[in-house]
Amino acid sequence: MHKKEIKGFIFGISSGFFYALMMAFVKLSHQVSTENLIFFRNLICLALLLPVFIKKGNFIKTQKFGLQMIRASTGVITLYCFFAAAKYLLLVDVVLLFNTLPLFMPLVVLFWMKSKIPPKRSLAILCGFIGIILILKPGFNFSYWGFIIGLTAGLLGAIGHVAVRKLTPTDSAESILFYFFTTALLLFSSPAYKTWQPLTDNRMWLYIALLGICAFLFQWLITKSYSYLPATKVSCLIYFSVVFG
Repeated sequence: MHKKEIKGFIFGISSGFFYALMMAFVKLSHQVSTENLIFFRNLICLALLLPVFIKKGNFIKTQKFGLQMIRASTGVITLYCFFAAAKYLLLVDVVLLFNTLPLFMPLVVLFWMKSKIPPKRSLAILCGFIGIILILKPGFNFSYWGFIIGLTAGLLGAIGHVAVRKLTPTDSAESILFYFFTTALLLFSSPAYKTWQPLTDNRMWLYIALLGICAFLFQWLITKSYSYLPATKVSCLIYFSVVFG
């Protein structure tokens, strides 16, 4: 295994840990609306990216603006879906639904890049979906809204991750993160203002801050992982988030 691949695996596994930790803080921030959680999350992430921006200079320039917008928009909707699903489901179930992303990845690659899926992989994908449904609740008594929202997020997340992989040869990780954080911040500034309510528990601010830090580390690590590994390999590493969850 090459050094680049080892780095990619380390980045990918670490991102799974911080994703699970981020969702834990989402669960703890029960007094805060989904819109405000997303707004503050991306505000903190953008603030953490600012020192890198000052050090490295202008990384706003991109050779693939359209692809940046696809990645940003799907990422924002995915984020909203997972945060909303966390209101309906247990933490481990939300993390498990996040791991439908690797199952959707070959399908996205099939339609987007016109790559064929081998019959054995198709069977594995089908088994994966069946397995997730059975693990969630064999009796099918789980929250259907949470399940549908989480499944939708998995599909959109797969589209976003394939877009990240297509961006990494030309655009830096910082550039990809900048467009994602900025788009989310702009889209949720108005909804966050309309749904804001004073917090009665001061611990919520601590949870929001830790959520933002974990979110930044998750996004940065997963983006860096795509710089070293193919999308199919990185998607497999996402399963570590279930263990951490």
